[in-house]
Amino acid sequence: MYSNIKSVQILIALLKEHGIDHIVLTPGNRNVPVIRSVESDPFFHCFSVVDERSASFFALGLIHKLQKPVAICCTSGTALLNFASAVAEAFFQKLPLVVISANRDPRALYQNEAQMVPQTEAFGSNIRKVVQLPIVLDSNDEIYCNRIINEVILESTHHGFGPVQIDVPMPDNITDFSIAMLPRQRKIVRYEDSSYADFWLPLIEKLKKRKVLLVLGQYFPLSKEQRLFIDAFVRKFNCVLVTDHLSNYKGLDNVVENTELVLQKIQKLVDKSILMPDLVLTVFGNYVTPWSIQNIIKGWQNVDHWHVDPKGNIVDQFNKLTTVIECDEFVFFRKLSELTEKDADRLQTPFSEGWQTYSREIDQPSVEEYSDIYTCGEMLRRLPEDSSLHLGNSATLRIAQLFRIHDSIKIYCNRGTNGIDGSLSSTVGLNSVNANMTFIVIGDLSFFYDATALWNNNINNRLRIMINNNSGAGVLQLSAGKSRGIAGIDFTVAEHNKSAQGWSESMGFKYISAASKEEFDSRIDEFFSSSEKPIVFEAFTSRDQNINLLKNYQDKCTRVDLNISDVAVKAKRKIQNLFNKF
Repeated sequence: MYSNIKSVQILIALLKEHGIDHIVLTPGNRNVPVIRSVESDPFFHCFSVVDERSASFFALGLIHKLQKPVAICCTSGTALLNFASAVAEAFFQKLPLVVISANRDPRALYQNEAQMVPQTEAFGSNIRKVVQLPIVLDSNDEIYCNRIINEVILESTHHGFGPVQIDVPMPDNITDFSIAMLPRQRKIVRYEDSSYADFWLPLIEKLKKRKVLLVLGQYFPLSKEQRLFIDAFVRKFNCVLVTDHLSNYKGLDNVVENTELVLQKIQKLVDKSILMPDLVLTVFGNYVTPWSIQNIIKGWQNVDHWHVDPKGNIVDQFNKLTTVIECDEFVFFRKLSELTEKDADRLQTPFSEGWQTYSREIDQPSVEEYSDIYTCGEMLRRLPEDSSLHLGNSATLRIAQLFRIHDSIKIYCNRGTNGIDGSLSSTVGLNSVNANMTFIVIGDLSFFYDATALWNNNINNRLRIMINNNSGAGVLQLSAGKSRGIAGIDFTVAEHNKSAQGWSESMGFKYISAASKEEFDSRIDEFFSSSEKPIVFEAFTSRDQNINLLKNYQDKCTRVDLNISDVAVKAKRKIQNLFNKF
């Protein structure tokens, strides 16, 4: 029987999943939930050694012979400190020792609680990774607990071997052993050595059997060769590729853009089975709407998540991660394409055709009302080829996704942390070394927050700044809104009546502005014309108008006019027509 403490159950289950079956136990009270749980499970080979220092070196002897990770477990307090010598030896000898330290509630540290020391700091720099498990109270705690245990166990054998520590705080009730079966746990696997064919072949076989949703995150402007690697991979495995402007990917015609809107539309279907992937494959960095996309994918059932990362980092944004492929992303695309038999006749499936059907139904906004959508769209349509575009966070970035941008435009954004604090400064830095035109679309708060960026001697006349000034943070009004009253507007939205004119002109910029559609249309060409000075174009719009138009557009795009069976019938008919041509 197993302890009723959820974190202990998850730990024991994952030790089994990762094949760690030898464990050295030292006596104590706080570690009883672990001791009783493993000694009653025939999977484990348990060894009892009273002295913690001797027990830890005993474990090293086991590792020498077994050539695999071995666990040791102790009670709370100074018992853990007696492992220090062996942990240091394991670190420098590169041995995969898994230290399990029982602990008391961390909130009692330094509160005159008995047998408490800062256990996560016990080994200093002589440990590869330390995690402290939560006292599990809900499903979010369970998911987090699962991830970090997977992560720390994997680290014991990552790029060589070394010791790791799992600190397990225990509640006061540690005497209940009524659990007959461990909860099923997700095991995360990391593929590391890509220099052998054996690395790739299992991945190829798994991918061939899956409906793959490939998610491309933010990346630098892609070379032609890099785009071809992605294209070849998508064709070989018939993926549905979803992305946004931040990936700088402009390849196959069947790419699904406006991912958030397409996902919202699919979510409204009664039967989503045909459109549900078996596997979500993520590469590169962040994307425009991570929260809404993550929340939708988290709710999908029976879907695995693979992540490709050059450092092998555990990135589990959907709580479904099962596989990490430690490899350069473009090596991944190239090798899998090269090692997969050519399949030029692979046809569309209801899965891929359904996604593309819904994507094609989302048209670019045709907004005639003067608004941020109108000004942003008109600017993006006029961007000269081979220019560089920086997109400010946050509403500006989301609006820009609604419009197609020429393939030659290089797109940048400070989306690593999604902050507003340096968009303008980054654009000025880009402009200073850019031989072509540099543009930025930015909101008013983002501009004013970073206005000192214009106080820079490196700015040249190829810089163009468009400010959408709607007198506050429009995107925050969607969550704070007038329903919160004056406080919501003053303190969350930061409503104001400021203009960028004085500062821009004092910094040597040419300043133009518009407060209506007629003014904007009459001045937009001036913004793109040659000038001896860099130009700031400030468009004053209505925040309420912007919000209403954006919500109306999103509602229109996510309305479901076809049920899933109609999509399936259309897709199958298209496939049959293709077959008839041969």
